[in-house]
Amino acid sequence: MACRPLLRLTLTALVALSAASCRWITDCTYETRYVRASGSIIENGTQVVSADITVGANRGSLEWKNFDRSIEGSTLKGHVLAARLVRSDQPGVSLLDIPIDPSTSPLISGGSLIQRPADTSPNLNGLYEIVAGGLTAIELDTDISSQSRISIPLTVIDKKDWYRPSNCY
Repeated sequence: MACRPLLRLTLTALVALSAASCRWITDCTYETRYVRASGSIIENGTQVVSADITVGANRGSLEWKNFDRSIEGSTLKGHVLAARLVRSDQPGVSLLDIPIDPSTSPLISGGSLIQRPADTSPNLNGLYEIVAGGLTAIELDTDISSQSRISIPLTVIDKKDWYRPSNCY
C-alpha cells in the first residue's frame, strides 16, 4: 500500500514534466522581420524583366537570415551572365551575388539563400536595412550588346520590423 502514493506521485510528476516540456517546445521565443521589394523594366509596353525579393531574419530561439528571389524575363533567359543585388546609388558594387538558374528553369534566378549564425556565406548582414530604405536594385549582366547591363530598381512593397509571429501562444 505504501507504494501506491509513491507511484501516484511519480506518475503525477512525469505527467507534469511532459506537459511542461511540450509547452517549452511550442512557446514562441523568437521574433521575425521581413521586407519585400519589386521592380520591372518595360520597353515599348512589354515587360522585359521583373524581380521580386524578400529579405528576412529570425532572432531568439530560431536564428537565420534569408534572401528569397524570383527574377524572370523570357527575352533575357539564357543571356544573363551574372546577377547581383546593388545599392542603387552605387551601381556595379555588389551587395550580394545572385546565382543564375540552369537553362531548364523558367526563371533567370529563383529560390532562397539562407545564412545561419555560424555561416559566413552568403553574407546577408545589413541587407534588411538597405532594402527597407529603398536603396537597392538588381543588376543583370548579359551577352546582348545593346543591353550588356540592365538595372532593375526595386521599390519596397511591404515590410514588417521585429515582431512575434501570430502562431505563438
